[in-house]
Amino acid sequence: RNEKKEVIVCSHSAFFRCILNWGQDGGVPTKPPQFNEEHYEKAVPLVNYCGHDDGFECWMRANYDNCELRSFVLVHHST
Repeated sequence: RNEKKEVIVCSHSAFFRCILNWGQDGGVPTKPPQFNEEHYEKAVPLVNYCGHDDGFECWMRANYDNCELRSFVLVHHST
């Protein structure tokens, strides 16, 4: 088994918009109601914005401009 400690992800803004907004107040813009197999009543956020002010969260959750690139660190805590 190959245990990666760091991974670089480059993707389309639509993917990031869904990942960064899933389960958050307001949800994913222009998407149907959010649910998953484990939590039907309310979607559980995939990202917890911590250590930053509200401006950072708003910026990360906003739509991207054409050709815009955003850099950020996403930390996954293994159980």
